[in-house]
Amino acid sequence: MDTDEAATLQIPVKSKLALDEAIPAPPRALVDFTDAAQAYYTLLSIRFDFLREWPESVSFPDETVTAIGSLQTYYDDQPVRAFHFYVDGSKVAGHGVGAATACLFEIATGYALAGVLPVHVATAAHAYIGEHAAMVNALIWAVQLSTWHLQQFPLQPIAFHFHFDATNTGYQAAGWWRAHEYKEWQTLFRSLAHILEHRHGARQLTWTHVRAHAQHPWNEMVDRIAKFASMNPQEVGTCDQWHHWLTDPQLLNAMQWVWYLETMRSGAPTAAPLHGLLLDHSVRAPLPAEDTSKIPTVHAPDLQEFKINSWHFHFSTTTIDAAVSRSWMSRRWSSRNTTSTFTRRGQPVLSHGGCLCH
Repeated sequence: MDTDEAATLQIPVKSKLALDEAIPAPPRALVDFTDAAQAYYTLLSIRFDFLREWPESVSFPDETVTAIGSLQTYYDDQPVRAFHFYVDGSKVAGHGVGAATACLFEIATGYALAGVLPVHVATAAHAYIGEHAAMVNALIWAVQLSTWHLQQFPLQPIAFHFHFDATNTGYQAAGWWRAHEYKEWQTLFRSLAHILEHRHGARQLTWTHVRAHAQHPWNEMVDRIAKFASMNPQEVGTCDQWHHWLTDPQLLNAMQWVWYLETMRSGAPTAAPLHGLLLDHSVRAPLPAEDTSKIPTVHAPDLQEFKINSWHFHFSTTTIDAAVSRSWMSRRWSSRNTTSTFTRRGQPVLSHGGCLCH
């Protein structure tokens, strides 16, 4: 082998530099939202047993009869301005617990009755569980109406008003009170309310306390229907479609993420990307903690090192008669290089040039 051949063999082989291979990929987080999707479809598949006709054994007060008589007829092509829900629960002595939910459509011409939903809560022993059940029905119903309204009138804003006479129920659903026991109810309340808040905005949900037995027409109506449901379980629906959610921690946890699943599906820039039902996102390594030992210590200055001086200003003012001639005014104000000097202990410290009036 001669010198030229040896030199040729020593020339390094050129290789293409690939930065994506030289820099390791950051770790990624994968979260399966299958449970949240199943909870979403379970929520929309709920079917209610609405009241088909007024029970003959139920008598309404005059204010309720008058309000029912003033209701308008709703047609499917009419945009709805707001949904109003009224909830109540009751337990008649010697009977079980009943619950009732009523919904009114607020339209341009007035109000229309969307329906009345009475249920018998077989597993309950106290009236407040009936209040809770009525609120859950109202929230599920509201989510389903929200879905329908977004499909029919996507550009029309909508508001949701929830009216209740039990503050324990209403304030937990609104998120104003925290539950110390039976927290699964509040978890379900807030999970459903979050869906509405993130679809329409938190300001579009209103929570209103109504005094019980104060002649409010719609509160009186749901109170009478709740008593009817308490005494007539065979004539009303049940909570069996959703009541088992309260004892299913996995489903309750999934229900809390339905709102975020919808946010990711909408392609919101603030949400993580969704591939199928997998959240796929890079995980950034935390920034290293700063070494605080290298930061210089700054001591506060000693106030005794500063000597506070007092300043005294003397001003003189005068008035000028409006009838004074223009020439006198122009002559008086023509001196623009006048200098005013402020002194401290006889020494000049500040000078300012400009027009002065003596």
